[in-house]
Amino acid sequence: MSNDQEKTALETFSRGEMTALELRLRLGGATYGDILRRLSEAGLPLPRNPVAGREEQIKRARDWMFPRPAPHDLKIFVVDTGPLITLAVAQSLDYLLLVNADIIIPDAVLHEATRDAARLGAEDIIDWMKAHRAHIEIAPTRAYEIFDAARATSPGLRQPDLGERAAVEVIEEPDRLLGSERGVLLCEETAVLRRVVVRDATRIVELSTLDFLRILEAEGRIQSAEQVFELAAKAGRFPSRTEKLSWHDEATRAAIQGLVKRPFGRSAGG
Repeated sequence: MSNDQEKTALETFSRGEMTALELRLRLGGATYGDILRRLSEAGLPLPRNPVAGREEQIKRARDWMFPRPAPHDLKIFVVDTGPLITLAVAQSLDYLLLVNADIIIPDAVLHEATRDAARLGAEDIIDWMKAHRAHIEIAPTRAYEIFDAARATSPGLRQPDLGERAAVEVIEEPDRLLGSERGVLLCEETAVLRRVVVRDATRIVELSTLDFLRILEAEGRIQSAEQVFELAAKAGRFPSRTEKLSWHDEATRAAIQGLVKRPFGRSAGG
């Protein structure tokens, strides 16, 4: 990014037309502390909360930054940081692209996974997001918007359930599952589905990271699910081995595997 582009991004953030998460991605994974320092060096104030008359302007900026890809019948919602971190440290994030599905990551989940650049897997996640931006939707939420605004006065603010609340908000959006579309909630330990209010709960199922990898292995799309966990362990991460697929009845399991079996029209490389 050139100096002029960085200045424009900082000015856009300072006007309240870009979230801190969006700015961090534009600046190559800068920390919130880096943003505060750069704002100070540029003589720019922290953004104020959105006020009446500016909501549509902010929405246009967010839509431009976070476009939705073309829809598929299957939507994979990454509803906690676990799958992202596990796949990142095992250099296997591309496995998410081996299914013919929309990949949707709530903004707060991405923030929690990357807020500290030194955190295990954080830089890999940021690099992967930038490389595959056309295939992934970072879903903006009101929960994260409020949290991000509050950090203007409390930079060290933490909300333990922020990602989960944002995930519920995204899943419950009225236009998320239309017609015959189905949703998979990819997670490790969270119980987001218990908090989701939907008219047809049979259209949404939870899968763990291990479930997802084992389905890909069974379909011959990856060599080994266990290998991913071994690579993660070598990198210092010991992810949950929770299995959620076994909770579902046989018909549901068959339906999930049938969706994954569909030919996919993109490669993991791009």
